[in-house]
Amino acid sequence: EAAPLLARCASRRRLDLSPGQFAQLLSARVIHKDELQKMADEGQLTGLSSCMAEPARNRMELGAVVVGLAGSQSTCESTTAQAKVALIGTLTAAGLEVFPDRDTGLRLAAIAKQMAAG
Repeated sequence: EAAPLLARCASRRRLDLSPGQFAQLLSARVIHKDELQKMADEGQLTGLSSCMAEPARNRMELGAVVVGLAGSQSTCESTTAQAKVALIGTLTAAGLEVFPDRDTGLRLAAIAKQMAAG
């Protein structure tokens, strides 16, 4: 429930995925770690550098991360009721993993698919 607020205000450990990739993540529940850099290079993922270990920044720091749907932005200062579409994920040795309950996953995937189509 706090993910949309964190997504609006957090500047570290935040990943924003394109609508298509966000929907794919919700369906598969994981994006392999090798795919994350490729997605970032292709512009389908932003914020990966905020999840890299210091000082070399050449490996991911494992742990919790806010995963947002790119294009659903509202800023921390926004007074509108529209919240950013987001959930909490985990960067693991396997990659980016999310564990939404069934209803939340279906609702967020529908939003992402609608954005990807439109």
